[in-house]
Amino acid sequence: MIVLTPEIVEMIGIAGGMLILAAWAFETAETMKKHKKLLDLRFSVVSLLGSALLASYAYILDLGIFMWLNTIIALIILFEIWYSLHVRKILKK
Repeated sequence: MIVLTPEIVEMIGIAGGMLILAAWAFETAETMKKHKKLLDLRFSVVSLLGSALLASYAYILDLGIFMWLNTIIALIILFEIWYSLHVRKILKK
């Protein structure tokens, strides 16, 4: 029988968070190579608000892994919003 100590559980959470971030970063990089908008801006804004609220929720409950995961996701979404607006501006020229 496997004993799940708090340290092992935390490592599982960190590994899951890193995989999610790696997948998101890979998808963002691939889309940027094609020089196109990353996301629909309405979706991005709603997703940004959701990630920020989840990061706040995790902070209040002292859930460090989820707080950092959602904070980094919110930062990635902010970058995607900036990039999408930048690409839109370039394509209009």
